[in-house]
Amino acid sequence: MSRIAKPLHLPALIIVIAALTYTAALCFANTNVTSVSNGLIAIVDGAIVLGALALTMRAPRRGLWIILLALAVNFLLIALLADEFNLKAVRDPLVLLAFVALGQRYGGQRMAARAFVIAAAIVVPIAVIELAAPALYTQFFDVLRYYQGRGLVSAEQAQFQTSSFFVSGERSDGRFLTAFFGSHRASSIFLEPVSMGNFGAIVAAFALSLDPRRWRLAVGLGAVAIFSIVAADARFAAIVLVLFVLARFLPSAWTNFVLAPLPLVSVAILLAMSAAISETGDTFATRLSLSGRMLGELEFEQLLGLAPYSATAVDSGYAYALISFGLPTCILLWAAFVAVPAQTKEAARYKLMLGLYACALLCISGSSLFALKTAALGWFAFGALTGLQAAARRAPARQKMQAAPA
Repeated sequence: MSRIAKPLHLPALIIVIAALTYTAALCFANTNVTSVSNGLIAIVDGAIVLGALALTMRAPRRGLWIILLALAVNFLLIALLADEFNLKAVRDPLVLLAFVALGQRYGGQRMAARAFVIAAAIVVPIAVIELAAPALYTQFFDVLRYYQGRGLVSAEQAQFQTSSFFVSGERSDGRFLTAFFGSHRASSIFLEPVSMGNFGAIVAAFALSLDPRRWRLAVGLGAVAIFSIVAADARFAAIVLVLFVLARFLPSAWTNFVLAPLPLVSVAILLAMSAAISETGDTFATRLSLSGRMLGELEFEQLLGLAPYSATAVDSGYAYALISFGLPTCILLWAAFVAVPAQTKEAARYKLMLGLYACALLCISGSSLFALKTAALGWFAFGALTGLQAAARRAPARQKMQAAPA
């Protein structure tokens, strides 16, 4: 059996589900077994990413080696020239590369669909329990204590909490999406509602990319996406869902023409918003304005990744990426993404929506794009739809065309 035609591989699927659930597993251990340190969290996170890379190294593609070599040279130069080196900056692009490569090596449309169905079967029931019986949920997942132990929630923030959920588990000014679920914002296995919303956006992208002949799967996953977004009261995911619906009607041939300039367009919009809006706040417009302001304040050394990371870039993904990786690496990674060929219309649609999701998310969030618990599934699906299995489906058609008489 050829390498392209190999059957579905269980280890790859296990790695993806481990990435999806490891944060919840560690929170459960912290709540019911023993304290979990940041060191242990980093070890588990790193082991999952390296595990994904190790599986792809059995038959790595040339493009992966080129990008890994370029990243190694880039971060070596940064380590030598910068006053301070951030190890997380090395880990973040590896998350995306590892799971794209894993999907390309072992994926295919069936594998991608299976990963989404399994993820939905885990996320939705736990979210329902959280909404229906919050005391039962926090008995197993004391989210507030978990994030306090990590140093991500201060004692001052914790003292105003009336539950063991994350600090953003409720909106003080009321829900953005329906009042049906009350004031609480569901998190499920993601522990905080922003990631739950991002999961819903990724599921929606996959559902909308499917061929109409697979309408049952599309409807089922679409329902999961809407439930996740509404239950988490995710403003960003709701807005990006509208973009996905519009993108669904674009010809697949337009994918790269839309994607190539998209980061520049996004940055221009952010800079325009920062010039137009001076006030601060937690509205969508003020967050875009703040993100643009952070970009406008970057110095030349920061654009090259040679200046220390600033905590003020927490809500500006573009500023975070530039400071962490440097402009040359950001250009390389986006160019590599755009250059990945989409062999099918489903792959082209998903590629377009994933690109829209990434560029939009970088407008309002620092490092959420690289959060393993959502990134692994989204980028694995991209690799699965554009990898060896997709090429294998196209090969017989190409061979018939070549063999046809002139």
